[in-house]
Amino acid sequence: MARSSSKHPRGGAARFIVRPLFAALVASGVIASGGLNAATIVVTTGGDAGNAGTCTLRQAVDAMNTANVAGTGCVNSGGAFGTGDTVDLTGLSGTITLAGASVIEINVSLAIQGPGSTALTVSGANASRVFVSTPAFPAILRIDDLTIASGRAGGPGGCVLVENELRLTNAVVTGCTAVHDPVEYPSYLSGIGGGVAASVLLTQTSTISGNTAENAGGGVFAKYSRHYGSSISGNTVTGRACDTTSNGKYCLPTFLGGGGILGGSVQLYGSTVSGNTVNASAITGTSGEGTTTYLVGLGGGISQWNKYGEEVLAKAGAGAKGTITGRFDPSARAAARQAFRASAGSFAAGAAGARAKAGARVKGDGVADFALGMVDSTLSGNRITGTGAFDAKYFGGGALAYSQYYTAEISNSTISGNSLDSRAMYTIGSALFVDSVEL
Repeated sequence: MARSSSKHPRGGAARFIVRPLFAALVASGVIASGGLNAATIVVTTGGDAGNAGTCTLRQAVDAMNTANVAGTGCVNSGGAFGTGDTVDLTGLSGTITLAGASVIEINVSLAIQGPGSTALTVSGANASRVFVSTPAFPAILRIDDLTIASGRAGGPGGCVLVENELRLTNAVVTGCTAVHDPVEYPSYLSGIGGGVAASVLLTQTSTISGNTAENAGGGVFAKYSRHYGSSISGNTVTGRACDTTSNGKYCLPTFLGGGGILGGSVQLYGSTVSGNTVNASAITGTSGEGTTTYLVGLGGGISQWNKYGEEVLAKAGAGAKGTITGRFDPSARAAARQAFRASAGSFAAGAAGARAKAGARVKGDGVADFALGMVDSTLSGNRITGTGAFDAKYFGGGALAYSQYYTAEISNSTISGNSLDSRAMYTIGSALFVDSVEL
């Protein structure tokens, strides 16, 4: 399990994460050196809506969005509003419950600092997402030392939907649900990412557990994700019956699987993906041979798909093409790789340490960009379940990985106790189903 922390960000985490990260971002030109004097608003009031004399979480975020505290009791105790602003929740405890089924929308780069994941929870009360972040890259939403819970949404991201980059440190995302709703979210991405949906996701000592997605990605959906010392556990894809004749594009996500994680690129460093479940979806299709119904279940723990290589991160100069709802841009390969490495900052130090521990090897070191990579990690107790009533096909109880240009790489890791429902007509790979793998 990931540890929770009640430390202020100026403690050990700040020395090894925040400061090197800030230096890297300044050096790369992503933010100006004056970012240390960005705005800070300390939230002083629990609850949601607030009034002219209060400063709630929602009021603080709205003030950051508009660079204006007018009409609230919020005070900017930092510098000028701009990239790298902070909403400080360290003085609160208990639960902040969002009212009126209304998500908190963020349209700037922002850090939300909590007092510790066991001390404070922000809940969507099973009525709405908790956070949505919409600005284009290189915007970043950071959430530290906070629990995000009980969000519910039609579309991607039951609790958190981030069109840019999301970083979770000492955070918990739990009890969230993403349901298929083509009316609210008319896209093939509807009902994926039960806990989190993001273009880029970095987690450190965080937990994503007990979330549910109707179509795919029970815990996480991300184009690119890296997990350091984190746990993705106990998440579920419920599965859904779908008729390709009448709902063609809406049937696509039912094929993707990923009880814990669905992604274009997935790297695990000292992390655990365990106890996740994919319930197979019943797909009905019509061909020259008539109407056939069959069950499909893929990637009980992890489902990693990437046909395109680096353009999965096509954010540099790509505009909307780099977002969750956009398409991939093959022209941005080199820029995408460079931009991600610059923005990852000190998270890369964790990878370097893991690689050193695994030994100096040209291959099989578990570091595989734009594919599935595992270093010092555990993939266990994941499963695909269903029935044998139809033409059932279940692949990759632990993980399914397909990358057209890359292989899966696994080092110093444990893969155990993953399973496929034996009642299926076809089952391949209780542990792994991959096009190629280096161990």
